[in-house]
Amino acid sequence: MEPHELVLTRLSRKADWRELYSYWISDALVSLSEAIGARRADYPEYEVDKTLADRSGVLDVDSLLDEIESELRIQLAFPNPYPNELGVSSKRGVIGFRSVQSLYQGWRIGQLAQGKPEFRVMEIGAGLGRTAYFARQFGVKNYTIVDLPLTNAAQGYFLGRVLGDGEVSLGSEQSISPIRVMSNTEIDGHDEKYDLIVNVDSWTEMPKDVAHSYWKFARNSTCKVLSINHEFNSHTVRELYRDDSGVHASRYPYPLRRGYIEEIITW
Repeated sequence: MEPHELVLTRLSRKADWRELYSYWISDALVSLSEAIGARRADYPEYEVDKTLADRSGVLDVDSLLDEIESELRIQLAFPNPYPNELGVSSKRGVIGFRSVQSLYQGWRIGQLAQGKPEFRVMEIGAGLGRTAYFARQFGVKNYTIVDLPLTNAAQGYFLGRVLGDGEVSLGSEQSISPIRVMSNTEIDGHDEKYDLIVNVDSWTEMPKDVAHSYWKFARNSTCKVLSINHEFNSHTVRELYRDDSGVHASRYPYPLRRGYIEEIITW
């Protein structure tokens, strides 16, 4: 079963979950537009009925993307190298739920990079690598991914297809490619420094001891972390850093997905 199918059928066993999925993606695009300042945020305390009507009707996805592009001053594309991808159709490609999240995350990374051309990012647990793809559109090109070996294969394929083989290196390949995909087995002894380490929907999914080992690695490899994770499981990201001296964190609800916390952690 597709993970989102499980979530949506719990909400309604009578409705077609694919239709609910398209609403979910469209609503995430509205939240993205509000988060980046492309449109004003709804104010449901004053106009409850209008807010609900605006968010529950059929949305013009391409118009939403037009306003997002205008604010970001980039041209968006949602590449689909894998056939039959499930999502919302648009003039820019089929948009899946993860793609919307990755677009926001790439934008946040670009904000934190502040236009520095040599800004170095490592993402621990990166899905297909979509965030690396979108971060490049915001000027962040030096990007390292650490993940499980099987996932590395999918990441290398996706990024190689959408960016070109010469833009991506895998494992121990000797290459000057700006995007590097590494196995988690290579992390021991890896002593390079990064301007930012990113973790999304991953740290609280790991066993606690594995999460702590990655946190220890981050403490030695960077001075800034961007975390976007839920707090449903047995341990939280906050538990990784709250007892460390000299660590400062800002945390707030993640704007695109209820139940997730966005944290900027520095030391």
